[in-house]
Amino acid sequence: MTAGGPTWRDVVARWPLALGVFLIAIATSAIVGLVTPREYESTVRLYVYAASELEAPTVNQIVKGNQFAVAEAALAPTVVKSDANLQTVLDELSLSWSRPQLAATIDATTVTNSPIVSLTATSASPQDSQTIVESVARAYIGSLDRDTAGVPFHVAATPLEAPKTPATPSKPNLPAIFAIGVIVGVVFGSLAAYIVALVSRQAGSPDRLAAEAGGPLVAALGTPAGDVEDTSGRARTRWLAARLGRLARANGTRSIALTTARPGDDVRAVAERVTAALQADGVRVGVVDLVSHADGGRYAGDGTVLRRGGGAAASPLSAGGVRAARDEVEQSHDLVLWLVDPVSASADALAVAGGLDATVLVADRRTPLTDVRGAREALRFAGEEFAGVVVTSVRRAGELRWGPFLEDAPADVRAEVLSS
Repeated sequence: MTAGGPTWRDVVARWPLALGVFLIAIATSAIVGLVTPREYESTVRLYVYAASELEAPTVNQIVKGNQFAVAEAALAPTVVKSDANLQTVLDELSLSWSRPQLAATIDATTVTNSPIVSLTATSASPQDSQTIVESVARAYIGSLDRDTAGVPFHVAATPLEAPKTPATPSKPNLPAIFAIGVIVGVVFGSLAAYIVALVSRQAGSPDRLAAEAGGPLVAALGTPAGDVEDTSGRARTRWLAARLGRLARANGTRSIALTTARPGDDVRAVAERVTAALQADGVRVGVVDLVSHADGGRYAGDGTVLRRGGGAAASPLSAGGVRAARDEVEQSHDLVLWLVDPVSASADALAVAGGLDATVLVADRRTPLTDVRGAREALRFAGEEFAGVVVTSVRRAGELRWGPFLEDAPADVRAEVLSS
């Protein structure tokens, strides 16, 4: 698959959908085959020839006679559907049809420079198709018996074989309809699975993203600028900070890993907002920035920022470095936020998260679900303590919530959120 699109595994995982579309296509083709009216065709082939009126015609006369017969055979499609011939058939069979109606049921074909004429009649009844084609053949043969204007031969026609009552309908073509149903089912089933897999890569809602991650929805935040300007946005950030602080107090949690499902989800912006809110409540917050693309920026509230290889007793990415760094940083902070790379793409990040008390997954609302699943599987494999998911860049007001966590939010926070 193309970059950014679903993987083959994503598409194959939608096999029930593809199978459903395939079965619908097969069922539709079967219904079409059943409801399409049956049509039967009966055909007779005539040989048009020139009969000489001379006892001993010359070779030249025979050649000219054959040429005349071929020319007459070429006119068969026009002669067969002429008003005179059509009326002859209608009168003979006592049909109540009009001439155009009869003309629509018969056909005459010839081969270039050939004296063979094929006549075909189509009807809903196999017996009627045979009866009509026999009458059409007689009318056509009778139309050839006319004055030849002094030419020493006349044109006639004779059936090469008698028309037969068709045993099977010519329409609908059931094998062709079934084959088309199979092709359409395979194509559209695969396309449906691909489209659903492509759409499903986008979480679409914080609840769905949290469900894919297999953890609770800790918070759904808007953009950094929007939450700063919006009263309910500030309330959401404050409550997220309060929840992390409560987690630390209730479980003795001192160090929490903030990781992402994919590179580019801004875990640092979340840490900045949480740090500011916690420090405003008097909580001493430290931030250990181990994100590989960190540019050294400092967070609001002047939280302690420790970078890889600096400010800690040992680099957290070295053997035993996490424990040593924790011992040093936690001495002077109530809560330490460790910012690490996506755990599904970095063994170092997973090792760091494994040495901390809990892990919170930060995901943009547009994060592909496949990436969320990858982070979930990595955390499960490592046996990490998963605290939940924080969804960012949420735009719709109805999605800016915490699921069940709103119930135990402070009254003023709950009122501000519900009024947004």
